[in-house]
Amino acid sequence: LSQNYIKELKDNGVDIFIGHGIVRPNQAIAVLRDETPTRMINWKNLIFAMEPVSSIPKIVREKASNYLTEADYGTLDHFPNGLIIYGSGESVVIAANIWASLGSQVYIICPKKRLVPNIPESVEKSIIQNLKDKRVRIYLDYDIRDIYQDSGRDYHINIVDNDNKQSHNILGSELMVLDKTSTSLNGIEVLNIKQEDGWIKTDDKLRTNIENIYTWTGSQLNQNKSSKKMDKIVADYLIDVLTDKEKDSLNLPEEPYFLDFSPVYATLGLIEDENKLKGTYKNGNEFLNLFINPDYGEIVGVEVFHPDAHELINLIEFLMKTEISAQDLVETDFSDQNTYKIIQEAIRNAYKS
Repeated sequence: LSQNYIKELKDNGVDIFIGHGIVRPNQAIAVLRDETPTRMINWKNLIFAMEPVSSIPKIVREKASNYLTEADYGTLDHFPNGLIIYGSGESVVIAANIWASLGSQVYIICPKKRLVPNIPESVEKSIIQNLKDKRVRIYLDYDIRDIYQDSGRDYHINIVDNDNKQSHNILGSELMVLDKTSTSLNGIEVLNIKQEDGWIKTDDKLRTNIENIYTWTGSQLNQNKSSKKMDKIVADYLIDVLTDKEKDSLNLPEEPYFLDFSPVYATLGLIEDENKLKGTYKNGNEFLNLFINPDYGEIVGVEVFHPDAHELINLIEFLMKTEISAQDLVETDFSDQNTYKIIQEAIRNAYKS
């Protein structure tokens, strides 16, 4: 914490204990500094507020000397002749896309069966194909068996398929480990708090499966987008919950969710409601799905995979806020603006179905 934050918190009556907190049974937290216990804090309500952290395989920690992690992978300031990325998720795809576009040979070692598990499989297949078109070599459900660095500091990595045990050898000049699989505060396992893909699981009141334990981060609530407005809403909500003033579920404002690579995947609003009209525009792997409320004729959700997804999603967000009807949009002449034409075609297909 910066000194300014510490002063402001203390001025508001907050006690601050600098150190590493380890949750213990019987509603207690041990605070350690330099691995030495300093005090034990008892709690009535507990809020975990942290992101998942990169899980570094033991073999990488022991045999690799200069690998990059989630904290510093964006600091790579020279061209890698061969870039080896271990992990899964958006950061892997973004890094691979950038360096492959610049001409580097990129290898992805994914220890899971899916590269980006939080998006539809059909979209993931298109993303993987786009990466393969850029000569990225992808090994799904593989893990590292051995690492060797030669005199030139290049990596020789032997990987093995988790199913059929088939092995491959990869040569590269840089290694990134971008696999977020665990939280950064110890003791969660002791309390048997349920997790999923590195996140602590909660209900719609931000409660974990353990009574009086809550969790939230900007990233968890809105994928990898966060805003001060949303932080304020959640903070106010938690204050009400913990002081027994509010029992209703948390209702967050809709904000677009982007996967930032080309083509870009983005969603907004209600995209999984079977009672809505669905209209689709499709061109090769690119698509736009619009969801319309049949009673009022208004757009209530959108899912898009398209190079202009940012422009499309921001335009549709504006149209949703104006509450203009889908039929009015179809009947309006927007000359040669392609984004409107795509939206209009999806609307027509919604009413055809």
